[in-house]
Amino acid sequence: SLLQESAEYNKSMVQNEKIGFEERLDALDRFIEQSKNAVKTQADNEISELMAQKAEELGLNQNGAKDRQALEKATASQVAAIRNPMNKNINDIEKEGKETREGIARQEADEEIRQIERVAAAGLRRDKQVESTKLSDATSKYTTNLDAAGGNPKKAAKAREEYEAEATKITREAEMNRLQTAVNTAKSILDKMKISEAEGLVSKEEVEEAKAKLDEAGLQLARENMNQAISIAEEQSEKENRRKPQKNRLFGRLFSRLPENWERLYSNPPRTGSMLKVKPIRSKRMNSDSG
Repeated sequence: SLLQESAEYNKSMVQNEKIGFEERLDALDRFIEQSKNAVKTQADNEISELMAQKAEELGLNQNGAKDRQALEKATASQVAAIRNPMNKNINDIEKEGKETREGIARQEADEEIRQIERVAAAGLRRDKQVESTKLSDATSKYTTNLDAAGGNPKKAAKAREEYEAEATKITREAEMNRLQTAVNTAKSILDKMKISEAEGLVSKEEVEEAKAKLDEAGLQLARENMNQAISIAEEQSEKENRRKPQKNRLFGRLFSRLPENWERLYSNPPRTGSMLKVKPIRSKRMNSDSG
């Protein structure tokens, strides 16, 4: 029949995971309604046949009120034997429909989580490419500076130091971005899992598992942030320590030449008038004594 064909078509749409979730849910609603109508129609037909047969046996008129009442009384047990399985079938259809609807909703929730993970993975691939490009540029710059050093050890060492600092900065930023992406992804998944839990699609244990993953991702990010801060502080301290000997040598050379400079100054005193004349300071006591 057309009803059966339509029901089978909607059933095939429900089972087709290539179409949208909303389409599948709409098809499921139609399929449930059609299935229930088919069960009711079959039961009604069986009861109609039973009534007609019994009316003929008893010589009753189905259209007459008294005969109709007598006919229903005579067929009550048989009608119940038809209605009870019908009601059970309808309940089974509704129960199966509910389970199917939850299954489709769960598939949709899982797909949304997979989409979150796909977006995160695509972002990580882009970040990796950016990191690779930056490192390549830093290497090219180092090669150029090394060539410009012309074999000068100090310039070559400086070029190397600048390259290593830049490369370290790039890799550190990339690692922090990667860990931050992991935190953001875990947070998005947990938020989605909480919504699914409220809808009865996932268990509390699954939500707790998602929360544990977020906690672990946050811990790794915090640990890397702390490690980088320590490394940067140590590198800064090392640079300061390298500068101190240079400063000491500079001051050592300066002070070592002071006696020579003073000797030169007093052995060749400046001419009168070439320096500012400074009046001697006379105290009040010296003035009173001279008076």
